[in-house]
Amino acid sequence: MPQVEVTFAVSVDGMLKVTARDAKTGATGNVVIAKNAGRLSERQIAQMVADAEKFRRADDARVERMEALNELDAFIRELEQPSPVGKVAKAVAAAKEWLDSVDTDTATADAVRVRLEQLERESGREFGA
Repeated sequence: MPQVEVTFAVSVDGMLKVTARDAKTGATGNVVIAKNAGRLSERQIAQMVADAEKFRRADDARVERMEALNELDAFIRELEQPSPVGKVAKAVAAAKEWLDSVDTDTATADAVRVRLEQLERESGREFGA
């Protein structure tokens, strides 16, 4: 059965030196583990936090845009029941055409809300009312 002697030494600068020696063969090996080994620097951490904040803002804008698009789509569907006639039918058709043509990845939530408000005015109804 192998017998291995292991010693640990910590230097004043926080480095850990581990030495292992096989008692039978005398073979030794060691490894030094630095205090900062595998850790991120303060600059890297700050950059990651900044990136996360930037992505959070982009994610929030995307959620807001998708909610506005869903509201417009839901209002169009609401107005389609029962089948709209006259100016309401025209307003619904125009809103559907706009929704089909808009780039949903770049449209702003404000632009979608403006279109929703326009549909409310043209139809004489309010969304969710």
